[in-house]
Amino acid sequence: MDSNLKKLFKHLGVILGITIIGLLVFFKIYLPIRTNHGETLTVPGLEGMSLEEAADFLEKRNLRWAIYDSSYVVDMPPLSVISQNPARGSKVKENRKIYLSITPQNPPLIVFPDLKDVTLSSARKILMSFGLKPGKVRYKPDLAANVVLETWVNSSQISPGDSVAKGTLIDLIVGDGRGTTRFKVPQLVGLTLEEGEYAILGSGLVVGIIDYELVEDIELGTIVRTYPSFERGDIVRIGDRIDLWICGNKPVSDTLSSLEIDEE
Repeated sequence: MDSNLKKLFKHLGVILGITIIGLLVFFKIYLPIRTNHGETLTVPGLEGMSLEEAADFLEKRNLRWAIYDSSYVVDMPPLSVISQNPARGSKVKENRKIYLSITPQNPPLIVFPDLKDVTLSSARKILMSFGLKPGKVRYKPDLAANVVLETWVNSSQISPGDSVAKGTLIDLIVGDGRGTTRFKVPQLVGLTLEEGEYAILGSGLVVGIIDYELVEDIELGTIVRTYPSFERGDIVRIGDRIDLWICGNKPVSDTLSSLEIDEE
């Protein structure tokens, strides 16, 4: 074989050997070191952290982060982590990017719904469905019981169609079911208990405590006094309670009932 050809094969063999060694070094030594082959990190749970806390936490663990979504959540502070990808507990390599969904810096504005004449329980459900918070409930004289009359934010009244931020606390003014009409207590002294109860209920009032006391020269079973009192000119509203005192001794059945309650 020609000496030049031998030299060529020799050079090719050397080149091939160097190439093989280079590939082995690249794949078996350099690449594993470069990619931390076999080394993984456990993704921490970030939900509920502020964005600043989560970013610092990830960077200290050689992980990167990026925001991929933003949505409002009631009762979560602005710029808080809602969810993450990969999920908590996942195994990843160093320098892996963790994608975060956070709450916005400022809550979105919505159009305030019409709650007038809506029942209290329904109004609360509507507020929560709009991302608002039911606040204090205050009662106002009105025949419509537990029906919304007004809506307030802090010290300002808010109307349907106004813009309001999600998460705002809404105070509700509702009717007390008693109305605004005020009138003098009806004259009940001298009536029988049955007559007095009819007169109370007919006036839109409520029969309260019934007690007994003996009064000379007064027919038994007759109302001898009331509270509030007609004689004093007391004023009441619909739904107020009227307590009665009847001439006579307390019925035996009432006495036995009270004894049984005491024994219990």
